Amino acid sequence: MIQIKNLFLLSVLLASSISIISNYAYAESSPNSISWQLTFITDKSSCNFSEETKIKEIENIVKRYFQLYKMNDSLLESNCVLSGQYFSNSNSNDVNLNIIVLDEVIGNQLMMRYGYEGLYAHYGADRTSNHAIIISSHSQYSSAFDNTEFPWLLSHELSHFILSHKGHNVESIERMLHADKLQYNDCISDFSERCTDIKSTITSNVSGQKFNVMSPLKQVVNQNSMSYLSDDLYSSYAVKKLLHQITGWWINGIIDDKFYLDALKQIVDVPITKNKVAKTTQLSISNGFSILDEIKKGKNNEKILKNPAKMYDVLKFIPFDTHSIKSESKSPIIPSWYKNRAMLWQNEKLEDRIFLDGVDAIVRNGLIQEN
Repeated sequence: MIQIKNLFLLSVLLASSISIISNYAYAESSPNSISWQLTFITDKSSCNFSEETKIKEIENIVKRYFQLYKMNDSLLESNCVLSGQYFSNSNSNDVNLNIIVLDEVIGNQLMMRYGYEGLYAHYGADRTSNHAIIISSHSQYSSAFDNTEFPWLLSHELSHFILSHKGHNVESIERMLHADKLQYNDCISDFSERCTDIKSTITSNVSGQKFNVMSPLKQVVNQNSMSYLSDDLYSSYAVKKLLHQITGWWINGIIDDKFYLDALKQIVDVPITKNKVAKTTQLSISNGFSILDEIKKGKNNEKILKNPAKMYDVLKFIPFDTHSIKSESKSPIIPSWYKNRAMLWQNEKLEDRIFLDGVDAIVRNGLIQEN
């Protein structure tokens, strides 16, 4: 009990005397190389020139958007598939991201009629793979004020993927993309300075047309992965001593996993862009998470019932076996690899940076949540 009291006092002392708790740094490295596959699903009897042109345009938007985030990308394959043949076709799983675009009819049947036009999902513990985007294309006669412009919608779902791929948890993604951005309606036709950080414009190499897309988050551009640890953690003797002390208590069973993780919160600053709560809808996935994006309003302003339960059929279109993917742990139990690393660090058989990289990893895996 005396030792736990000492922990509290040390934490208070640390919070009042060292500025690291309110700062965090991003680990900068070379841009990722993202492999992706595009599948366009149509209800027509065949894939004609119109569908092929749409696919080329979508490919171009995706590539240009990855360029805005300064990420390398590799398109492995694009397919135009008839709805009746989709589930009989074999799809490549050797990609980081699967993008499924539904034509207007199928999109309305599976998504739009229930009030949703886009879905991002991630399965498993490996943030480099098993990502999927499913979005609905719109009629060429639809107004941007009736539906979200397709390029904007696509860039929004790609932003979900990029943030998740870089290690953000779902709460952080929702806050950064839903709570901190101006509403789409506010900037759709606004070219004033207030929208410059919200809206970017890309020019298609296919048609030469200009498209509005969501501006990349500046603090994420050109970053390979998130680091929730201040640079001072690697050099501050006081911080290192405190971390060494509480880690020793944990290894020796004086404090349990939950208390240890709570104590790490005093040192590790999980980034919060702003203290806002984003209201988004998710489909419950046992081994991953999803984010559903609602349509702006119904066609001709008719009321559309938001019914996420009806949306589960759309998950069937994700072209990999979600049941075989290992679940991402939400348990407060700390993994054994981290404890082994901590024991080596306590015995001075492991470098500080390697151990602190382990701390960063358990943060990115969701074991230390945002304050």
